[in-house]
Amino acid sequence: MPGGLDEFFHNSGVPVTDYYAPIPPITIEEILRTAFWAEQRGDALHFPNTPAPPVPAYTPDHVISSISDSTRPTKTGPFGEKRLVLLTPQEVGNITGATAFCGPPPIPGRPGGTVEYSYVALQPSSGFPGQYISPYTEVFFTMTGNLSLRLETQRTANSAAQTRFVTVEPLTFIQIEPGVPFSIANIRNSPNQANTETLAISVIPPVCPPSPFFSLNQ
Repeated sequence: MPGGLDEFFHNSGVPVTDYYAPIPPITIEEILRTAFWAEQRGDALHFPNTPAPPVPAYTPDHVISSISDSTRPTKTGPFGEKRLVLLTPQEVGNITGATAFCGPPPIPGRPGGTVEYSYVALQPSSGFPGQYISPYTEVFFTMTGNLSLRLETQRTANSAAQTRFVTVEPLTFIQIEPGVPFSIANIRNSPNQANTETLAISVIPPVCPPSPFFSLNQ
């Protein structure tokens, strides 16, 4: 479809499985995804022969980043691993869409949250490091090798806390919610095992003011 609308419909809607079925009504989830898409891109309705919508002051410049770029900043991750920071929160800006985190706004134009992208190459190890509890949503996308995770499930009234082990294979990802204890490793399974390459993404939400109309927690 022209103008990238195929990607828009893929993100905002649900793929059609029966082309002869009646058109379903729009859902609140689809409305939120559409609003999230629009806030990410800074889009708005623009009628011909009228002034274009203003670009928000917090809109960042484009950044081209590479894992082979020696000028990118580095940091030590929570497990002692070296991380190459591909995009900093300052470079990303507050464009991740406030609606996705806070619900529909009482006033349009709120800044959203931000993200940090890092590249990590984990050397083979015989076990897991100490666990880490992040205040943010953490996403790990495996590029090469297998990424092993140790996660602690929360204790409930009917069950005790349990330890789970997950393997994230190449070209797959895992999303870890805030407050979940976890650790990552490249567990050694062979003598000549290569490094595991992964993208570590921290999703940093905005501060949501109280809304009198809607709450995602309701």
